[in-house]
Order: sequence, then C-alpha cells, then structure tokens
Amino acid sequence: MANILTNPAVVLLYWLAFYYTSWNKILVMIALELVAILVEWWYYKKYGEGFKRPFLFSVTANVISFTAGLLLQLIL
Repeated sequence: MANILTNPAVVLLYWLAFYYTSWNKILVMIALELVAILVEWWYYKKYGEGFKRPFLFSVTANVISFTAGLLLQLIL
C-alpha cells in the first residue's frame, strides 16, 4: 500500500524535472527512488505489523514496481 502512495508522487516529480529542468535524469530518478524507499520503509516499520525486514520489503517492492514500469514502457 505504501508503494501505491509514493509511486504517483515519484512519477510526477520525475516528469516535472524532465520537462522543466536540465538536471541529469538518471540522478533525479535515483534520488526519487531512494526517497520512496526510505518513506515506504518508515511506513512499513511504523505501521506494518509482522514485517521482520521492512527495509528489505521496501527495496523489493520498489525494484518490482520500477521493473514493471520499464516493461510497460517497452510494451506501450
């Protein structure tokens, strides 16, 4: 659920940076993904009952989400 909350913000901020700045897109993407991982980790740690490794779960969820997004872009 936390990934669903952070993903739209990450995507929006990435596209805003893409269109309105000359920042390095890869660095922006990495920074945004790291922030999403940290925010989600905090949510899983604070509210997730039964999560033994909330940080690992957050990283895994983001890797899966990011990979799914890349695959969808290739298909579309």
